[in-house]
Amino acid sequence: MSSQFQLEAPFKPAGDQPKAIKQLVAGIEAGQNRQTLLGVTGSGKSLAYSEPIFIYKKKHKKILPLPQTNIGKFVEEQFKKNPDQVQKINDTEYLSIQDELYALSINPTTYAVEKKRITEVTRHTSPKKLFQVKTSCGRQVTVTGDHNFYVLRNGQLTLTKTQDISSKDYIPIPRHLPLRKKGLHWYQPLQDLPNKEIFIEAEHIVKKLLTEELGTIKNLLPWHNQSVQKKTGLFSALTVENFNNLLKTTGFLSTPSERRKIRLRLKNYRKHSLPLYLEMNKEWLTLAGLMLAEGHCRDKVAILSCYDKEVRTMFEKIAKKLNIPYYIVPSSDYVIPSRLHSLLLEGWIGAKSRQKHLPSFWPQLSYWELGKLLRAYFEGDGGIESNTFISATTASKTLIHELQYALLTFGIWARVQKKFKRATNSNHKGDWYFTITISGQDNLRKFAKSIGFITKRKQKQLQKIIKKNGNTNVDIIPGIGQIIKQIRETIGVWQKEAVVATTISRSALSLIEAGARNPSYSATLSLVSSLVLKAVRQLAD
Repeated sequence: MSSQFQLEAPFKPAGDQPKAIKQLVAGIEAGQNRQTLLGVTGSGKSLAYSEPIFIYKKKHKKILPLPQTNIGKFVEEQFKKNPDQVQKINDTEYLSIQDELYALSINPTTYAVEKKRITEVTRHTSPKKLFQVKTSCGRQVTVTGDHNFYVLRNGQLTLTKTQDISSKDYIPIPRHLPLRKKGLHWYQPLQDLPNKEIFIEAEHIVKKLLTEELGTIKNLLPWHNQSVQKKTGLFSALTVENFNNLLKTTGFLSTPSERRKIRLRLKNYRKHSLPLYLEMNKEWLTLAGLMLAEGHCRDKVAILSCYDKEVRTMFEKIAKKLNIPYYIVPSSDYVIPSRLHSLLLEGWIGAKSRQKHLPSFWPQLSYWELGKLLRAYFEGDGGIESNTFISATTASKTLIHELQYALLTFGIWARVQKKFKRATNSNHKGDWYFTITISGQDNLRKFAKSIGFITKRKQKQLQKIIKKNGNTNVDIIPGIGQIIKQIRETIGVWQKEAVVATTISRSALSLIEAGARNPSYSATLSLVSSLVLKAVRQLAD
C-alpha cells in the first residue's frame, strides 16, 4: 500500500486560498506536524461596517494608538490611499498594507493580548444574514456567521465559528487596554472641524514668505488677499486648502514657535479663534467631559446645564482660562455664543444626547488625561447607587460601549444594561436608555484611584463604599475546576497541601474541582502560583 496522500477535489482555489495552500505545503515539507488554518479571507469572515476598532501605528520605534475609528471607515481610507494597488477576485477586493499598522490580537499559543501587524485589508458585499453576539455584561459585536471566536468552553479555550457559539460559552477579552504614558499633549482641532468653514490666520508666515520668496508668493494667494494687503498692509485669513497649497508649493517648513501662533477662525469673524495646535490640558478635558454629560450643541451655540455649585465654579474658571465666552440664561444654563467652539465640541462629543460619543482621540490620551475626561463625565451623568456601586445613564448606545472600553484601560470591568424609561412629570412616551455599572471592590478602588468625582459630596460617598469588604463574584474564571484538579494530581499533592499559602480553603478547592464553584481571578492566581512552586521544588529535589 502506498503511503502517499493525494487529495482530489473539483474546486478551484480562490481569494487568498492559493497563498494559504502554499504556506501549508511549505510547513509540511519543513516538518511541521501541527498547523492551523483559521479562515480564508473573502469567505465572509468579517465584522460589520460600523464596528469600532483600535488601530496602532509604529512611529519612532514605538507602536502608538491612533484615533478611534470603525472598521468600515478604516478599510475605505486604505483603499482610497492606494487605489492602484487594489486586486479584485470575484466579488472581493484585496489591498496589501504598506504602513506599519497594528491591531490587538490573541496569541493562540500563550493566549496573551498582543499588537499584530496588519498586512492586508479586504472588502466585499455583506451577506444577507449577519449575527449579533451579545454577552451578559452588555458587550456586543455584529459579524458574519463564519467569523472566528475564541470561547472558553468547559474550561478550554476553543476556536469556533459565530454560528456555533453557545449561551454557555464565555468570550475572553483583554483585562485592560494599554494607553500612552506621555499622552496627547498637543492636538490639532482641524481633525474635528469642517475644513470648508475654517480659515487660517498666519500673517507672520505669509510675511516671512514674501521676503524669502521674492514676491512669487503673491501669485499663489487668492486675489482678495492681495487686494486686502494693498489697502491695509495685512493679509486676510486663508482657506485650509489655500494655506496647505502655499506651504506645499513653497516648501516652507515652519518652526514650532511659528506654528503655535497660527489661529483658526470662521470666515469674516475674527472675534473667536482657536490655535492650530491646541494644548490638551486638564481644562479642555474637563470641559469635554462636562459637555459629554450635560451639554449639547445647536445652531451657533453650545449649552451646558449644570446646577451644582462646585461644578459651576469649575466651569467658570475653565472658561476664563481658555478664553471661552459665555453668558447665563434664566434657566441657569451656560450658553457659549461661539459657533467655532460649538463646532469643535460637536466634533468631539456629538451634538445631541443620542449622538454622544467619546472624542475620537481618547485612545491617544495618557491614563492621567483620560482620567480627567471620565471624571468630569461621571460627575455629570454618574453617581453612587444604593451605597454599593457606581452607575451612569445615557441615551447614546455608542457612548455607553465606548465607556466600557475606556474604563477597561484602567482595568475596570463595567456592565451595561438597556432600560426603558419614561418621565413621570411630562407626556413623553418614553424611550430606551443605557446604564453602565461599576461594582466590586477591586473595580471601585481603581475608579477612586484613577478617576473619581469632582464634587466633595460624591467623593465622600465614593470613599465610603470602597472601605467595604470585597465580593469576588464579579471577577471569576468559570469551568476550570477539572483543569486545576488535573494539574494537582499530576504534581501529586493532596488538596490540603495545594491550598497552603493560598487565599482559599481546602473545602473551597474541593467545590471548585467538583464544578460547584468558580474561583475568582485572584484566587486562581494564588492557587496556580502555589502549584507551580510545588512542581518546581519537586523538580529541584
